[in-house]
Amino acid sequence: MKADRWFLTDRVDLEDTPDGGGGVLCDLHTAELCACNATAWTVMRRLASGAGMDDLITVVCAEFEIAAEDASADIAQFLDKLSAMGFARHVRQ
Repeated sequence: MKADRWFLTDRVDLEDTPDGGGGVLCDLHTAELCACNATAWTVMRRLASGAGMDDLITVVCAEFEIAAEDASADIAQFLDKLSAMGFARHVRQ
């Protein structure tokens, strides 16, 4: 059985910043831009091809040296916000 996965929706376009420290999310429906810090950008890049919570927690913990409990809560809150904005969707498999 495959794990549940999160994906970005088609209304999102991602562009890396030149310094490599984050990126910019463009809402293709409204043309609004959102700057993403390095942590948010790490999650966004994973969501572009689909990612499960375990994968997101693992990569954030490894890259930013934070506890899994903290990463889990922060990522869940971030995904909820992205979903509410229409930028991410959850696929139950």
